[in-house]
Amino acid sequence: MERITILGPSGSGKSTLARELGHILKVPVVHLDTLFFKPNWEEIPKLELLKKVENIISTEENWIIEGNYTITWDARFQHSTSILFLDYPRRIYFWRVIKRLVMYRGKTRPDAAVGCVEKLDFEFLKFVWSYPKRREETISRLENEQGNILIFKSPKETAKFIQQLK
Repeated sequence: MERITILGPSGSGKSTLARELGHILKVPVVHLDTLFFKPNWEEIPKLELLKKVENIISTEENWIIEGNYTITWDARFQHSTSILFLDYPRRIYFWRVIKRLVMYRGKTRPDAAVGCVEKLDFEFLKFVWSYPKRREETISRLENEQGNILIFKSPKETAKFIQQLK
């Protein structure tokens, strides 16, 4: 049974890693952003997101769920066989967010909800830049979890992990 939670800041590569692992392990992938947003980046209530995640966890034998959304952590962590945390330096993930904004400008990314067109959003950039403040909550929580927790400090470490799985 494969039940994998992937965490990390925006731009760290959670979606890409989830897709790669899904392909290698033949496990369905869930991008939490696709569950949380309606078209035009309209958010659903967080409790509704939690219910959607709990439904996936209770009905699917195997899954890879990527995204942070702390309201879903208890449910996901309790049922995960592995928790992967992409703990990269800010310069890496912030640059990737900028690159992604340029690459998908005016389009919807494959891991975004339908109708959520990529646009330059200074509030989002501020949110990404301030991730180190939220990082401590993630580290603290992972220290209290049992099981297979893998923390990757660089894209090279993540690539090596993927190579070993292949």
